[in-house]
Amino acid sequence: MRIASYRWAPLLLLLSLVFAPRPSHAEDPAAPKTGMPAATHDAQFVAMLDMAFRYLDRGYMIEFGLDSTFEVGPSRARVFLYDREGRVAREPIVWIDGARRVYVEDVAVSPSGTVVVAGATLDGELVPHSFIGEIGSDDHLKTVLPVEPFVPSFVCAMDDGTVWAYGHDRDEIVKKLTSPRLRHFSLEKGQLQAMLDPAKLPSEEPLSESWTPSRGRYPGEITLRCNSKSVVLYNAASGDLVEVDPRNNAMRITKVPLFPGPREFRITGSALTESGEIFVSVWDHRNPKSYVWGLFRLERDSDTTAKWVPVPGAQGAVGRSTFYMLLGSDGNDLVYAKDKSGRLYWSRPD
Repeated sequence: MRIASYRWAPLLLLLSLVFAPRPSHAEDPAAPKTGMPAATHDAQFVAMLDMAFRYLDRGYMIEFGLDSTFEVGPSRARVFLYDREGRVAREPIVWIDGARRVYVEDVAVSPSGTVVVAGATLDGELVPHSFIGEIGSDDHLKTVLPVEPFVPSFVCAMDDGTVWAYGHDRDEIVKKLTSPRLRHFSLEKGQLQAMLDPAKLPSEEPLSESWTPSRGRYPGEITLRCNSKSVVLYNAASGDLVEVDPRNNAMRITKVPLFPGPREFRITGSALTESGEIFVSVWDHRNPKSYVWGLFRLERDSDTTAKWVPVPGAQGAVGRSTFYMLLGSDGNDLVYAKDKSGRLYWSRPD
C-alpha cells in the first residue's frame, strides 16, 4: 500500500533526526566534502573481485593467497602481478625442487622491478623451512635464501639486492618477545642485521602480546612498506610506527594510536609514497548498520608522537563517498578504490 508522503513528512523528518547514526572519527560533518583530487589514471582490475591478499607495490598490483590458499604448486601460478591497466604482467611460479609443499607468505617488488617472495617449504618429514627468494626473468625462483629459524611474514625489496622482513622466530628457545623481528637480508650474503626488540618499544606494556602474532589478528593490522629511502613498519594493535633509514640504520619509533582502538577501527590498506608521506585507509565498524570507510594521513606532533588526520572528503559510507579502500602508492600517487566495482584510481592528495 502506498502512503502519501506529504502527510508523514514532519514525522519522518523527526524520526530521521532522532535515529540518525552518530558521527564518528571517520565521518566529520564539519569536514569539507572536497573529495579526492582528479584521478590521473584509472583502470578496471578484475582481481579486485577475488578473495585474496592484494596490494600495490612499485606500480604493480600484487595478488596471492587466492581463496585464502597460500600453498603453491610446481606448474600452476598462484602469484600474479598486474600492470597499470589491470592486465596480468607476470605469473611467478614459486617452487623449490625436492619440497613436498611450498607456501607463499608475502610478495614484494623492488624499485627496478625485481620480484621477491617470502615463504616456507615442508620436506618429506613435514618439517618446515623458511626462505626468501628472488624471481628470475623466466618467472621461476632464481635465488633461494634459507632464513631459519626466522619466519618472514612481510617483505619489502630494495634496489641494492637486499630485503627487509618482519616476522618471528620458530625455534622455541629464542621465540620470545625480546627476539628482534625486523631483519635485513642480502640475497647473496644472508642476514645483515636484526632490529626491533619489542621489549624496548615505547609502550605502556612493552611486552604486549600485540607484537606476538606474525600477521596480526586481521590482514591489515601489521604492515611493512618501503620506498627508496626508508622502511616503515606499523602495528595498529600497539600503535607503534617503526621507521628505519637504511643509509645509516637509524631507527625511529613513534607512538601513533589508531583512534579509539583496533577493536573499533581496522586498517584496510596502507601506503608509503616516494616522498615519505604515510597514509592508511580505515574501516569504522562500530555500527554494523552503517559502516564507514576513510583515508587518513600521518601528521607528526613531534619526533616521538604523531596522529592520523582525515583527508578532507575521503570519508563516508560506500556509495556516498569518493573513497573506499587504499591499495598502495605508485611514486607519489595513491592508488585506491572508490567502491567495490574493481576500478582503481591514481590520485595525489593535496
